[in-house]
Amino acid sequence: FPVTIQHLEKKIKYDSIYFSYRDDKISANYAYHSASKHIVNQTLELADGRKMYIEYNDWNEGLVHIPSSFTITITSKEEVMHLNMNTERFEINVPQEIELTIPEDYEKCN
Repeated sequence: FPVTIQHLEKKIKYDSIYFSYRDDKISANYAYHSASKHIVNQTLELADGRKMYIEYNDWNEGLVHIPSSFTITITSKEEVMHLNMNTERFEINVPQEIELTIPEDYEKCN
């Protein structure tokens, strides 16, 4: 779903900014810490009750801020799943060679 900043409701409380979006299929909530300029957490909930909560615990600082530690909790009616992610190394925009062979002739498709 393409959501732009114009679609989000904004609330400011203490040093955090809260954004929310809701329609008949999904609701999304984001907490942004204004001093550190990081997303603190986000929640996505589908109309059928499935929910995903992501908490960002730590960030790699550099040209681009990348979460280095985060926890994802996925909840459905039947079960709850927890996923803890920790990254020590990441690559961004590193060109990769892709081998591609283009046939000289094609067969006709029906």
